[in-house]
Amino acid sequence: LIAAAYQQLNMKTVLPISSVKIEGEFKYLDKDQLREQAMPVVDGGFFSVDLVAVRNVLIDLPWVEDVSVRRQWPDQLLVRVMEKQPVVFWGKDGVLSSRGELFSPGETLNENLPRMNGPEGLHSVMFKELSRMQAWLLETGLYIQEMELDARRSWTLKMQN
Repeated sequence: LIAAAYQQLNMKTVLPISSVKIEGEFKYLDKDQLREQAMPVVDGGFFSVDLVAVRNVLIDLPWVEDVSVRRQWPDQLLVRVMEKQPVVFWGKDGVLSSRGELFSPGETLNENLPRMNGPEGLHSVMFKELSRMQAWLLETGLYIQEMELDARRSWTLKMQN
């Protein structure tokens, strides 16, 4: 009898989700746009909403580094979003995040960041070298403005002082 009642109970209508709360510190992302992106996949009630689907729809956005989604009693989803921090320009329109991840922001950034150019696929190697070289140069007061690695594996540095 209890099993039959449970089967007839539509879990999407039990305690429906009424709001999505977005948390995080944002410079490039907008809370309202994140909410609009998430809402179409917020389908279900408190117990049946697919948290993984909500996370997946947001984690694929260019500026999103990480997302955590949890239920907040009685009818809310709490979504914490970590924004990518740009640290280096790569090529014509790429950017490397603080984790060394290459992404395309889809907009022109007005940031004073070093620029790297090199063969495709070597951005992580160059990022590590940039960090190593900059740490070594820190005592001199010189900062790397541009770093280039050509096809012959020759390095060129342009300094800012």
